[in-house]
Amino acid sequence: MPKVIFILIFLFSSIAHADRTMLSNVGQSAPLFVIASWFTTESNNFAENTVIPCAGSQCSYGVVLYYENGSVIDFNGRSIPVTAGMTWKMANDMFIRRFGATGIATWQWSWQPSQWEVCIGAIPASSGALGLGRPFSIYSSPCTPVPPVNVQCNVNGDANITHGTLNAGQVNGHTAEATIQLSCNRAATVSIEVPSPDIDLGGGVKSRVSVTNGSRISVANSVALKIKSVLSGTAPTAGQHSGSTVIVFNIV
Repeated sequence: MPKVIFILIFLFSSIAHADRTMLSNVGQSAPLFVIASWFTTESNNFAENTVIPCAGSQCSYGVVLYYENGSVIDFNGRSIPVTAGMTWKMANDMFIRRFGATGIATWQWSWQPSQWEVCIGAIPASSGALGLGRPFSIYSSPCTPVPPVNVQCNVNGDANITHGTLNAGQVNGHTAEATIQLSCNRAATVSIEVPSPDIDLGGGVKSRVSVTNGSRISVANSVALKIKSVLSGTAPTAGQHSGSTVIVFNIV
């Protein structure tokens, strides 16, 4: 999780955000034996307080599997029922209370779908039942494709980005970078996305984070990735400002 840091002078600024549950890993440890794990991070998406589209009917939220012809089902019971009027935040809080802020689930399938993805979202089906249609989500990247058997990729290195000490007049457009290493145990194509690239650092300062290598790369062994932060400010106040975001890597 890249963290952007810079110091103007004396004060500390912080902003409280709601939680977002995201997938941290999806894989096959053996043919048709799917593993999915999740974690929780801060989110500043104001849509979290809107009502889930399927709330009040047959509807569930959590870790779900989307496959083949548009079928969806919760991932081996890792979902909660969505009742009338339930917002995304309410559903996610209930999911965390039941299954934890971090967790792992496995599922042994008996046949090979031509296409399958694990997602965090809401589906128009009750827990354990089959539904149709792509999962609902307020985020741009709720799903991760199930990769081939035993393809694993890891990210190593320090993703913290430090802008140092700046005068107020130096904030706008100030750029800093960090380098991390993406390695895979066999040749793979990896998609890269920053779902929430704009970080509010407090005190009138924002950072836009990007990965300069592009959104889709080929990895034969190991690739160096550059993470860039560009600051912008409106009457920035003095103090230590920090924030964080998440970079999503999918094996495709």
